[in-house]
Amino acid sequence: MYAEGNYTCRITNQQVTEANSGTIQLELEVLPIKADDEPIDGNVFRRIIYLPLTPKTIGTKDDPGWVTNTLRGLGFQGDDFTALQPDNANSQSLIGKEVSCYCKHEEWDERTREKWSFSKSRSKDKKKASTEALAALSGPTDRQQPPAKDIPF
Repeated sequence: MYAEGNYTCRITNQQVTEANSGTIQLELEVLPIKADDEPIDGNVFRRIIYLPLTPKTIGTKDDPGWVTNTLRGLGFQGDDFTALQPDNANSQSLIGKEVSCYCKHEEWDERTREKWSFSKSRSKDKKKASTEALAALSGPTDRQQPPAKDIPF
């Protein structure tokens, strides 16, 4: 079992499958190659990250869901999700990409198991606040108001 923490991983396989629940999902197999920027020595085991492909996780063009944002961060282009299937003529392969991942431990069926995810980018794709939005928030607050002149001290 891998320790909880940040890892650099290489995507080694991708496939679109149907979960037991009936949800279509993208399975990305990752191979951890570094733990907190230190190469991993010894036996290295591949792990799978599951991305559910639902209307909510995909979102819309104007309001993309978390899976769409994750895929964009991995380099996926366009909005044709059939391109995620490797046997599609127009497939987009994510295999070979080095990505930042996080391993978390969870209790399930009275056992500890790993749950892997892609680390969220801290700088990419952030929406910049508009000047108008900042101006609307500006102005005096109760803390910033000058004291009333009629209060004797």
